[in-house]
Amino acid sequence: MPTSSAVTQDQAGADVAPPQPGEAGRSEPSPHIHDVGRVEPPSSPSPPPAPARAPERKDPHDLRPNPKVQLAQAKRFATGVLEHYNKNKKIKFELLDAKPVISIPEPRCCYTHINFTARSSEEDSHEQLFFAEILHCGKRRAPSGFIVTCCEPLDSDSAEGQKFRQPDGSAVVSNNADFTYCFACTERMLHPRGESYVAGHCNIPCVYDYVR
Repeated sequence: MPTSSAVTQDQAGADVAPPQPGEAGRSEPSPHIHDVGRVEPPSSPSPPPAPARAPERKDPHDLRPNPKVQLAQAKRFATGVLEHYNKNKKIKFELLDAKPVISIPEPRCCYTHINFTARSSEEDSHEQLFFAEILHCGKRRAPSGFIVTCCEPLDSDSAEGQKFRQPDGSAVVSNNADFTYCFACTERMLHPRGESYVAGHCNIPCVYDYVR
């Protein structure tokens, strides 16, 4: 008759499952060790970037001037004019701003009218409005490409351009030339006395309609 100790050993052995083939020496993985062989499912791809917006192209039939180009041109002309003006003046002026210019073709030449603002080097000086007229020429004649034919500070008696306006009969007229006003510029361009500048005095109706 087996002893109680032997029965206990037999029962303990019966509770333990025999090792299966191939399982000898294999241990259970630690819950803290990641399975390096496991393949993570691919993440959803990010959406492609939006295509770059193509730059807007100007309509080749659009003849309107570019405002930025106009402003840069006006400042370049005004800077050259003011340098010329300051050469013969004791009180120097510094350019503040320039307005869009008006180019006026005349027989065998081309002029440009300019309004710009400047301030003198004196203390407590105020903003001063100027009118200038330049004659375009070759670089051999003038390195800047133009000659200053008029540059004057404007005051209360300045005159507006008379383009698209009918002559009132009070101007000095000779051979279809009105030497009091400028008929090439609109009212946005202010001028000094008519005899101070060269271009824009022809008062034949519609002669300056093409001028912009």
